[in-house]
Amino acid sequence: MFVNRKSIFFRDDCHITKKTHQNMRQYPQSYRMVLLAMVCIIVLILADFSGILQQYIQSEQNVILERALKKQAALSGVVAESKKGQSYFFVQTEEDVLLYVTIPYEYYDAENGVCTIWYPAGTTLYIEGSISLPDHARNPGGFDEALWLSSKKTGLVMNAERIRVLAEPAGIWQIVYRLHEGMEHVLYHELSKEQADLSMALLTGAKHRMQDDFYTMTQSMGIAHIFAVSGLHVGVIGSVAIGIFHSLGWMRSRISIAALAVGLSVYCMLAGLPASALRAAGMILLSALASMWYRPPNAMNYLTFLAMVLLLDNPFLLWNAGFQLSFGVTLSLLLFVKPIQKKLSFIPLDKLRSSIAVVLAAYLGSVPLTAWHFYTFSPISPVFNFILVPLVTAAVPLLLAGLFLSAVLPIGTGLFFAPAKAILWTLAEGTEFLYTVIGRVQWNIGRPDTIILLIYIVFLVLLWYRLNDISIMPSLKIQTAAISVFVVFMILFSIPAAPKQDELLYLDTGQGSCALLRTSTGEVVLFDTGAQKQELSSVLAWYGVNYVEAVILSHGDMDHISGLTQVMETVAIEHIFMESAQMQRTSMQECLNQAKQKGIACHAVEGQRTLAFSQYSVSLAAFYDNSHTTNNTELAAILYYPKGAIAFPGDLALSAVQQFISKEDTITIWTVPHHGSRNSGSANLYKQLKQKGAQYAVISAGKENRYGHPHTEVLEWIDQSHILRYSTAEQGAILFLLSEL
Repeated sequence: MFVNRKSIFFRDDCHITKKTHQNMRQYPQSYRMVLLAMVCIIVLILADFSGILQQYIQSEQNVILERALKKQAALSGVVAESKKGQSYFFVQTEEDVLLYVTIPYEYYDAENGVCTIWYPAGTTLYIEGSISLPDHARNPGGFDEALWLSSKKTGLVMNAERIRVLAEPAGIWQIVYRLHEGMEHVLYHELSKEQADLSMALLTGAKHRMQDDFYTMTQSMGIAHIFAVSGLHVGVIGSVAIGIFHSLGWMRSRISIAALAVGLSVYCMLAGLPASALRAAGMILLSALASMWYRPPNAMNYLTFLAMVLLLDNPFLLWNAGFQLSFGVTLSLLLFVKPIQKKLSFIPLDKLRSSIAVVLAAYLGSVPLTAWHFYTFSPISPVFNFILVPLVTAAVPLLLAGLFLSAVLPIGTGLFFAPAKAILWTLAEGTEFLYTVIGRVQWNIGRPDTIILLIYIVFLVLLWYRLNDISIMPSLKIQTAAISVFVVFMILFSIPAAPKQDELLYLDTGQGSCALLRTSTGEVVLFDTGAQKQELSSVLAWYGVNYVEAVILSHGDMDHISGLTQVMETVAIEHIFMESAQMQRTSMQECLNQAKQKGIACHAVEGQRTLAFSQYSVSLAAFYDNSHTTNNTELAAILYYPKGAIAFPGDLALSAVQQFISKEDTITIWTVPHHGSRNSGSANLYKQLKQKGAQYAVISAGKENRYGHPHTEVLEWIDQSHILRYSTAEQGAILFLLSEL
């Protein structure tokens, strides 16, 4: 409803008169728009089940799909999205198709976890390489590349072999590139590397630059969202800009609105245009426009409108975790902040009351989404958010102010960044201190059942009515009792359960080895921890594993131990077993130090040792050879179960493999050594294994790995011996139900 400015506002100070305010009809919540949005979402879900959305994506990619069938392609395009240090970027081709491009391996610094080359957005490139379709999750609860890429509105992967720059960024992208480079130069010059990495993560969402241990710590505490450029960051920038315009009396000026739009757009581009930043920027701009047109603001309308706009452009965003968290948490803030504030009226300080209400409202909205997407629950995360998020709120404007002032007055740069340094130091040290004092505060609960989410929605509805003192039951007391019952049901349904049958899962952790044993009595044993940190942690979270009896490490190569550090941060481990000489390797020192701090018993095995479990036993044996390599000593393991035995020889050389199997009468499953390298096997070896009853041979290798594992000779030896073979490179994770073998 548009209104006459002169009848409502004073000409001098633009305040609403009391008389006119009484005559104004309260601006209604647009529930019809919310209902329309819900209908659209239901239509999207039905379209997804029918396959219409996938056809929509592929219809725009037919030209490139023809090249995908040929496996080789050469094309040119403009970089649409990239972040410095990441091993991938997105390219908009000449055929107006978006491609996910992986940078060649030689440009990747594995030790520091970053790429040494960067193609900023707006760069025109000529790329040669192979095109493939993305993978769905290769492990239970693992990363779903296909789903993630669909949220980016693409479904093709290009593995680049050669990249040539045709033109540097131009226009607005050149401005964004210069801003990024200038910002990075100043931050890394004025701050320590750790603080500069933290600053880049806060300002641009480049969390891949931070140390993995610190980021894992923030994930466990439930505060990792501070490194996703969202409403917190954009809101701080928008609030500062609006405050400046308001103090100058320019708030209703078209120039100020245009400046605000340009500034927020550039910042969103600097951060890679995430949905959360676009949502926050859109709400700020719509609020500013409402102020300019003298219309009462309605955040619910803005949120619904922006969600519909983004989903019309890309329906697959609906399944994106970032999109759901951004809009879900914002909706929760709009619904619950005010009623919670009223219930906290006994707190005398307004700012304290407001901060607590915001943290609790955000927590109510984020709990089901983090449980659904990350299979975890952290009951203490509101405390951490209440303490640490205000530091982020202070750090962002201080960093931006330091960057701006250093550009205007370069002489005083060090002085300008002094407050930001103090805040960053407090944020980093405070995070580590709180984590050290309180310990692990995140529990793996597994993927919640749909019934739990439905119960939670009903719980939120009842809670909203109760907080507003509106009874939809015979009395508020009965309503309160119903809320308590729903909470109890959610807790009971969320307790992880042991599997009904004993399971052995070979994980796909890239070019690495990892196997997970879960028994029906609740015991968990890990055989190596793979090459990828996040995959193993995600699998444990998916299964609701919070306690591991034993981790058995064959040796200290990174493709066998990389996941250990993160697992120690996310679950409790009782024992770690390893060959004694391997424990002295540099690659193991960080793991052992971390294990010591957490009170994990580390055992050095020199000869043989047997581990007894309720229904199983594991035999450990150390083997040595004269190869003079880093893995010339190995710890091999055999898992004995009622119907057979499963062998884990690690990366044993052929001579040691022969010794290993010579002592065994029965081997049911053979874990192929060294990811299927020809040097760790022979035709005679697999004939012997067949004679000992081997039914399956499992190869742990990375898909399209650069070593060519498994080698063709090994596959032929296995097939000639009539042993059924599986490979994580082909099938992804491989699950055996031991009672059925």
